[in-house]
Amino acid sequence: MREFRTTLALLVIVLLLGGWIFLRKEWGPIREGFKPIDVNPEDVRELTVKNERAKETIVLKKEKGAWWMDKPRRARADQDFIKSVLDKLKDLTATQDVTEALKGRDLSEYHLKDSPRVLLTVRLQSGASHTLRFGDKTVDSQSVYTQLESGNIVLVDALLFDDLNGRDADGFRDKKLLVFDHNKVNKIALTYPDKVIEIKRTGDFDWKILKPLVTTAETTAVDSLMTKLETLQATRFVDEAPQDLSKYGLDQPQLRVDLWVKGRKAPHTLWIGKEGQGADAQNHYARSSRAQPVVTLASYLVKDLKQDVKTLRSKTVLTIIPNDVKRLTLTYPGQRPIDIEQVSKETTPAWRLKSPVEYPADRQTVDNILFSLNGQVADDFIDRPTALAPYGLEPPRAEVALYIKQDQQPTHVLRIGKKTKDAKGEGVYVQIKGEDTVYKVAGAQWVDKVTLPLEQLRDKQILAFDTAQVESFTVTHGTKTVVVERKDVNHWQIVQPQRTAADFAKVNAFLGLLSDLRGEAFVESLPGDADPATEERLKKYTLDAPALKVVLFLRDKVTKKRQGTQIYVSRKNAQREVYILRRPFEPAVYRAKGNVLDELRVDVKDFK
Repeated sequence: MREFRTTLALLVIVLLLGGWIFLRKEWGPIREGFKPIDVNPEDVRELTVKNERAKETIVLKKEKGAWWMDKPRRARADQDFIKSVLDKLKDLTATQDVTEALKGRDLSEYHLKDSPRVLLTVRLQSGASHTLRFGDKTVDSQSVYTQLESGNIVLVDALLFDDLNGRDADGFRDKKLLVFDHNKVNKIALTYPDKVIEIKRTGDFDWKILKPLVTTAETTAVDSLMTKLETLQATRFVDEAPQDLSKYGLDQPQLRVDLWVKGRKAPHTLWIGKEGQGADAQNHYARSSRAQPVVTLASYLVKDLKQDVKTLRSKTVLTIIPNDVKRLTLTYPGQRPIDIEQVSKETTPAWRLKSPVEYPADRQTVDNILFSLNGQVADDFIDRPTALAPYGLEPPRAEVALYIKQDQQPTHVLRIGKKTKDAKGEGVYVQIKGEDTVYKVAGAQWVDKVTLPLEQLRDKQILAFDTAQVESFTVTHGTKTVVVERKDVNHWQIVQPQRTAADFAKVNAFLGLLSDLRGEAFVESLPGDADPATEERLKKYTLDAPALKVVLFLRDKVTKKRQGTQIYVSRKNAQREVYILRRPFEPAVYRAKGNVLDELRVDVKDFK
């Protein structure tokens, strides 16, 4: 039995091989690169298509750079589809010439005589025209018998044939209901029988809901809605010139979408009517301002378009790019506002207090405020509350105004209310000024980083200087005094208690420590040295008899003047903290960790 099966298999292989050799002999060799129609898509001005499905002649014409259907009805053509057809026509290549193999046969058996499955006529800009008659596919469905104007019959790839034969007249039409520039839309309105949702662009990537309440919109949700509208396509053309829109529920639509685009007075509009019946089941009737016909839309697409405030609103209270903020103002009840401005922008901004005092602001603290404000997410919404007092917002605990641009009016104002605690955990009530919503934001620690007193906003950088400007310095603690002077750019000398060379790297390391000296907190500004109150305050911090004193002399690069700065460090208190005084310019007291005293308490041996 096994021998019989082997013999049978070999016989089949021989027959197939023989058949292939016969056909190659009958059909002739493959004519590589032979094009049935050699055309440049840019030169094509008209396409005429007759196919089995349409049952009518379809004429497509190029007018002013765009394709239109001229017959059987006037309508926009599907530009992308026509481009695809022309590209396939350009690349169409004959793989076999079967003229001789079919000689004497009835060509109607291949649908190549009087009734081809597809008849394609191409008219060029020159006025010349070419015709292809597509018949049946080969057994493997990969190729199609095609008759040329010369009468020769060739095999070509079936992709172009499939595109042309598989569509009725409407299949060649543009089915897009709305065409607009996504980035130029500045307003969207969704009108339902019982409500209107209105959304307005407030920035390049920012949106605000204006109706039925005022609140921030979620950018990704708005972008998603516009993408869905951009890609909407009709599934069927129902009525070319409707006389009675009530048949389709379009006299009182379930949803009306209006899109206002920059540079255009009238909005793009889409009306969605009732659900279809029979052949139109699973579809809704629709119509757009772009074209008059009533069409059908897949019901699942309609469902996606029916947005509400809940899906469109942002759960993020405030979204900012911290480095873009030019100014911020903190306002507390009964106090003068604290105004902070960006004074320079390097890798990160530098800040300065402008009111109620003029003083450098602490960069790290201001940056923490902005980062703490950005991206806080609400876990509950109170829309249009009857009163704000229950949420600690009348008046608010604090207001933070942010200026993104150099404008007189702030870009955002966040009103911060009272803290709350429920089953979900601790939170705080906040509101964006001008909105109708109170947000409950999970967590409350972030508020403590934002609502800071003036003292904590002052710059905690005690010293900031270029070590190359230092000419000499003196360190005194107890009975020991060390004086170091610069001899030249790369050389230092100890002059007290004894004159000897100093190690350049060790001296620079100490100066680096001084130049980056920071306090944990700003304590207070002091009057000038001549003010009697200054001495009393120094006693308060035990700075009248400091544990350590540093005197630093610098040469200003611009004015060339020699300036001296003094640093006093107190003894450690019970909390192992020290107070540091900087004088005489803008004299101020800072609180710091006790290890600062240990790091600055140097001796002669530390510089050798």
